[in-house]
Amino acid sequence: MSIILKGSDGTIAIMTLAEGADKEETIQKFRESHPEGSYPDHFEHKGTLPPSREFRDAWTVVGNKIVVNQDKAREIHLGRIRKARDLEL
Repeated sequence: MSIILKGSDGTIAIMTLAEGADKEETIQKFRESHPEGSYPDHFEHKGTLPPSREFRDAWTVVGNKIVVNQDKAREIHLGRIRKARDLEL
C-alpha cells in the first residue's frame, strides 16, 4: 500500500510502507521532516502510478488518482529543450 501526501503547492509525495510499519507514525515523521503545513492532506493509494517517471514533477492528484498535469509536463519538456539549446550556443 502506498500513501500519497498532497502538498500545499500542488506537489505530491509517495510513500510505500514497509511491512509492519505504523501508518500514522510514518506520516507524522514525514511531516516533521518538512516545513509545517507543506503536506496537509494524505490518502491511501492502491491504484497504479503513471507508467513513466520522466515527468514525475508534473504528477498531481485528481480525486484519488495520480495523473500527469500536461501543462506542467510541457513546461518541463520546454525547459529541457532550452537547456540543451543553451549548451550548444
